Amino acid sequence: RSSSSLTGLPATVEAKPQTRPIRLELLGTTDYVSDTLTKVRPMFKGRVDQVHATVGQSVKKGDPLIDLFSTELAEAKSTYEIERIQWLYDKKLLEIRESLLKTKTVSQQLYDETKNNEMKNRREYEVSRDKLFVYGLTPQEVEDVEKESGSQKARLTLRSTADGLVITRDVAVGNLYDENDTLLVIAPLDRLWVWGNVFESDLDLVKLGQDWEIQFPFLNYKVRGKVEYISN
Repeated sequence: RSSSSLTGLPATVEAKPQTRPIRLELLGTTDYVSDTLTKVRPMFKGRVDQVHATVGQSVKKGDPLIDLFSTELAEAKSTYEIERIQWLYDKKLLEIRESLLKTKTVSQQLYDETKNNEMKNRREYEVSRDKLFVYGLTPQEVEDVEKESGSQKARLTLRSTADGLVITRDVAVGNLYDENDTLLVIAPLDRLWVWGNVFESDLDLVKLGQDWEIQFPFLNYKVRGKVEYISN
């Protein structure tokens, strides 16, 4: 409203929309996005022989992180070898008896028994192979198992499955760990949370979807974002 110079009575005028943004300065902190973190755990009980990464280190997918020694891993590899040899034998025997069946040299019953054995042992071989994949071996490492000897079968290097920064390390050389232990945590740096602390008196100035400018004074860096969440 404004006063009229003629009558002294208040007059109504059209309000102009605000074009300049409201300036609300907040102090805040950054935080990692929890559902993007990579937690490095062994999938079996083993001893840590060497750690290749430390807190603050940038890693790439495939980089070596931790060397493990595990008798449990060695047993799984040996079981895989036994199952593979048995399946290859049954597979070859099935091929031979399949050709003999065509010439009536073997009975249908013997052929069916051989086929059932091949299917059963193939499944056991696949289960033992997939267990090694679960343990963290690559297809090439599984293929190379038969070339390993002695203590080589008990060794495995855990490698990073993502690019990022090591933000937590809870592992020491010589200690035993299992699948319940988180040894390292890796955080990607392409997306972070920024938490701004808002006074109660300023709550009505903050809305979901609102644009805001984030300043990192010590880095001399600015970036724009949107308000995605307002805590109670």
